Order: sequence, then C-alpha cells, then structure tokens
Amino acid sequence: MKSGSHYKVIPHAGYHEPYRKHEEYYRGRLVVSLLLALPLVLLVNPLVKPLLELILSRTLIPGLTLLLMLTMYFYGGWPFLKGMYEEATRRRPGMMTLVSLGITASLVYGFIEVLLGEYPTMGGELVFLILVMLTGHWIEMKHSVSAFKVLKELASLVPSHATLITNGALTEVPLSEIKEGDLVLVRPGERVPADGLIVSGKAHMDESLLTGESKPVLKKKGDNVLGGSLNLDGAITIAVERTGERTFLAQVMKLVEQAYKSKTAIQTIADRGAMWLTIVAIIVATISLVYWLRYDFRFAVERMVTVLVAACPHALGIGVPLAAIVTSSKGARRGILIRNRRAFEHAVKTDTVVFDKTGTLTEGKLTVREIVSLSGVKVDRIIEMAAAVEALSEHPIAQAIIEYAENLGIKARSCEEFQAISGVGVRGIVDGVEVFVGGPVLLKYLSLPSPISEPLEGTVVYVVADKKLLGKIALDDVIRKESSEAINKLMKRGLEIVMLTGDNRKTAERVARELGIDKFFAELTPRDKVEIIERLKKEGHIVTMVGDGVNDAPALVTADLGVAIGAGTQVAIESADVILVRNDPRDAIEVLTFSRDMRRKMLLNTVWTLGYNTMIITLATGLLLKFGLILTPTLGAIAMALSDIVAIMISVH
Repeated sequence: MKSGSHYKVIPHAGYHEPYRKHEEYYRGRLVVSLLLALPLVLLVNPLVKPLLELILSRTLIPGLTLLLMLTMYFYGGWPFLKGMYEEATRRRPGMMTLVSLGITASLVYGFIEVLLGEYPTMGGELVFLILVMLTGHWIEMKHSVSAFKVLKELASLVPSHATLITNGALTEVPLSEIKEGDLVLVRPGERVPADGLIVSGKAHMDESLLTGESKPVLKKKGDNVLGGSLNLDGAITIAVERTGERTFLAQVMKLVEQAYKSKTAIQTIADRGAMWLTIVAIIVATISLVYWLRYDFRFAVERMVTVLVAACPHALGIGVPLAAIVTSSKGARRGILIRNRRAFEHAVKTDTVVFDKTGTLTEGKLTVREIVSLSGVKVDRIIEMAAAVEALSEHPIAQAIIEYAENLGIKARSCEEFQAISGVGVRGIVDGVEVFVGGPVLLKYLSLPSPISEPLEGTVVYVVADKKLLGKIALDDVIRKESSEAINKLMKRGLEIVMLTGDNRKTAERVARELGIDKFFAELTPRDKVEIIERLKKEGHIVTMVGDGVNDAPALVTADLGVAIGAGTQVAIESADVILVRNDPRDAIEVLTFSRDMRRKMLLNTVWTLGYNTMIITLATGLLLKFGLILTPTLGAIAMALSDIVAIMISVH
C-alpha cells in the first residue's frame, strides 16, 4: 500500500469463518437428523412394534421405515457421502469412505429385509451411526473454532472508528478513511487504530495481546505505537505510518493463519497412516463378511458394518492437526509466531543453540566510551566523519555514534552514495572523501593492516577515509538481564551453547565469560557464521539459531531452526522459521518447550489411534466371539466416538 492510500480494514472474523460455518452446518444436520431419528427408532423398536401395528397397517410399517431410512441416509449421511466422493477423486480413501460404506451397508441390508418380507431391523444401527458421526464432527468443529479464537481476538483489537485531527479540528471517521500521514488522537481507554509515531503526549500502553508483554509499556513522543494496543492513561497524538495489511497486527494474523494451514512431518505421516488404516479396514471388513456369511447373513453384515465404523481413523484426522493449531495459538498469545511448522516440529531434537551476541544476548544499545586517533587527526573530526556516514544507517552502532556526536554539538554533514556492506560496515562520500566505518572485518575488506596500539575494551569500529585509517571508536553494550537466566536454563537441559559475533575477540570473551558460555567465535562475517553452523550440522548436531532477522538471515536459513528475536513491528521476516516479537532470549526456551509439547501430543495421538483401532478391529470382526467379546455396530460407533474424544483431550490439554 503506497503512502496516501486508504486503510484496508482487517476482517474481524474472516480467518476462522470457515470453521464457524462448518460448525453451524454440522449442528444443523445433527438437529434435523435427531428429529428424523425419533420416529425411525420407534418403528424398529420390538417393544413398540405391536402397538404400532394396531395403529398403522402391518404392510405400511416396513415401507415407512425404509422411507425414513432413505431420508436419514441422504440427509444425515450426505456430508459423509460427499466426503467419500472427494476422497475417491483424490485417490486417498479415509474416514468418510469408511462411514459411507458402513451406512450404505446398513441401508442395503434394510432393502434386502423388505424384499424378503421382513422388517428392516438395521434402521436403528443406521440412525445411531449417523448421529454419532455428526456429533463427532460437530465437536471437532467446535474445538477448531476455539483453537482459532486467537485470530478472532487479534481481529477484534481493530477499532471501527478513529478521531482524525484536521487543522486542529477533531472528526470521528470510519477506520477505512484513515490514510498514512494522518494525525489521529487516541484517548485513554481507546485502542490505537494503526501503527504510528507519537508526536505529542505520553501514555502507558497495553500490548499484551500483540507482543505477549504482560506489563504496560510507557510510550512518549518519538516512540512507535502498534495498531490495536490499548491506551491506558493518557491522551496521545500519533502520525499514522502503516495501515491495512502493512500493520503489525495484520502481519501477525497472516503469520498465524499460515502456521494453521501448514503441515508438520508427523501430520503427513498421520495422513498416510489414516489412508492405509482405511484400506486395511475395508479389506478386514470384506473378509469378515465373507467368513461369517457361512453362518448367518445378518451377523455377517453386522460384522462388516462394525469393522468399517469402529476402525475409522477419525482420531488421527482430529488429534494431530488440532495439537499443531493449539500450539500455534498459545505461541501467538506469547509473542511467539511460528512460520514453518516442519522446522518447528524438528526443533525438539535440538542439541545445540547458537546465539548471535549483539541485540540478542546484549541489549544492542551501545554507547561511545572512547575515541582514539591513529593518524594525528582530531577526535572531533573522526566522530564527525563517522556520524555523517552512520546517519543513514539504522544499526545500533550508528545510533550510538550519532547520539554521541549530537551530545558534543557536532552538526551532521551530508553523505552521498551511501552503501551498507553486509557483515563489514558502511561507506559513503563526505565532502568528496570516501569514508568507511566498520568493525575489525573492515580492515580485512580494505586490505589494511591492523593498527599497533593499545587494545580497547568493548565493541570497536574503525574510521577510514581515502583508504587511510583515521582512528577507532570503542563502544560498550550491556548484557541483557534475561540472558543469563536463558543460558542457564538451556544448559540445564543438556544443550550446548555457542555464541557468534562480528565483534572483536576481547569483547566476545568478556560477554561469554559473564554468561558462562564456553564456546564462542568472534570477528565473523555473515558467511563465517553460515560456515560454523554448517560445520556443526556436519558433526551431527541439530542446531537452533537465535539472532537478528536481517543481519543474521543467512545463518537463520542454514540452521535446522531459525529464530528471529526482537522482531518488534518487523514480523514479516522470511529468513526465520519462528519469530519472537519481544527482545527476550528466554522466549527461545519457550520455543523448544512448545515444540516438545506439540510433538509429544502428535505422537501420543498417533500411537493411541493405531493401538486403539487395532484392538477395536479385533473385537469388531468377531474373532473373540468364543470368549463372549464382540462389538455391535452401535457399540462400534460409540467406541469410535470415544477415540475421538480422547484425541481431542490429548491435543487441547
């Protein structure tokens, strides 16, 4: 959306709408089917039949029963018949095929009974099978709607109107009329209508549903605010910077929706397992029919119907994807956004966690501590040249140098032909002179020898003009208070911790020592970081990389799981598998915990369904009849429903 374009309103419930419609669809079918079931159950009930024969013609009852069975079959069974057709077109038979074959066998048996001059006694089984299956699908859709609730919550954060400031006048306008560059007033108790910059006022903002930050955050002039955040206590005026699909909220909703749609490796295996379980069930049902036909026709049909229904792998279709959806929802509420479910699932096997230093383990808020001239040039001139080039950069080092120059009263000079050199530094033309600013790697890049001088503590950057080394600037970075806790907890899990940085070795050694990290690498280019991760993987390690989503993009892509930390409003980071909205390295622990829990639930559901179905099929075939153990079609449907309920409970809790 270009500047000046109007706001595209985020839909309030669009993301979970299909599930809500499916839930309403199955509920409607279930209610009508229950009404149809009442007279049908009475007609096939042997206790009520004598009374009905006194009221109705004896010859009318079979025909009426068959008519109700047909109505029930086509109305209540339509979702399954339609599903069987879709499975057949995809050549992947599954649950719908088994259910459809079961109710079809019941109906056909009823027709045969009528043709033989008997009552269609399978009407009760037909009714119960359809009611149980409709109930199971309705429950599944209800849980799916609940799992998608996080999207509804996010969408509901968008206010319908905003207070527009035009030439000092306040006007209440629909959100769709807000455009980038507009000034908007946000009063206490109101939600921010779009991402923007505070131009006046200050207030505590509740961003808990957006970033997972439970405490209110004080925002003042010059700070960014997120659309959807709640103003708790002060009036603020914001300049709108992003609207519609470019806002933080819209990007989060898009990422969550993508996570819901993606499949894990276990889901793929479960889908394949469900297909083969369906094929096995059909084969076993056919064998049971042929075997028992030698003894009793009705009993043989019952065995076939019971096997088809009881062996339905519905629990796999519910439990495995629901576990992934629930995990994605929980993560989104905590500011953990899962982009790639397959990589996220694989993270449970992680044995090595690699951290970038700057901005990940440290605050990334640098301050200039010392400036050393290496060429006789005055210190003010060195900082003036560096600030001129860094003025066009957004790197934390650049912000520190600019802030230091401003505090000295040095006015920023203009810079032309600015260029950011990945992993090296920045360059530009200042007063006709080519100036470079960068870390130790810059000297290698320019083929300049390292200066013979006293080494400085902290992060060191060099200033080069006309290929001559002018001086060096030392900056300090504060270690995050959360970093030590995160590292300790990961180590207690038996994970190896590795720290990578482009900083000098002395600074890296200090940070590693304070955090208790034994293995670290310093003075690295982005390519060096990639090579280290590749080497770790070749050694057999499963690597999770936590770092900046921009500067560390190649390393994030190379790792088994790439985690971009401190994304803030920039959540559309293509290089990351998981995005952490907050600047808190402890969230990396949550990522591994969520991955472990999701995989455990998926595996448990898979093992449960396969084991349970094997036992149920054995009972359904009649193999244990001599021990008095057998399932009727009705009990088979109940057994299948119980399996679904257990699968849902495993996934949700």
